Amino acid sequence: MEITLSIIAIVISLISGVFALYTFIWTAQRDKKQATLDAFNTLQEQALDVLNEYTGAEIKHIIEEKNKSEYRELSKCLARLEHFSVGANTGIYDRKTVYELAHGFLDVGIWYKLQPVLEAKQKGKTENYYQNYCALVKWMKAQKKDTP
Repeated sequence: MEITLSIIAIVISLISGVFALYTFIWTAQRDKKQATLDAFNTLQEQALDVLNEYTGAEIKHIIEEKNKSEYRELSKCLARLEHFSVGANTGIYDRKTVYELAHGFLDVGIWYKLQPVLEAKQKGKTENYYQNYCALVKWMKAQKKDTP
């Protein structure tokens, strides 16, 4: 009888342990997705809304005319994009959630608008200071090819 009770107790303990592990993993994944949503909302407010106010032609004009105040504003937005992209590329944020939130926007609309800024910032430099944003865009574009 004691052996049977011990076996039952061990089985119940194992089931409890598996359930606790499952709950921990599920909660961690959910928290990561929530952090992604929160970070993207902040990015939207601080950078993407600002970038949406510009057309591609206006951005090119800012660079050509060397308008320092607007160029600084574009640089801040690009820095915020890079910061967010670091989180997405290193696993701090959930990439799939980023893709669902922003595909067609970060990797197309904003990407092509920012090309003149990226080119101006890279002119004469060997290191790519915005490699995380570029890597995120490359990954997002590859995802589009994989979806039906």
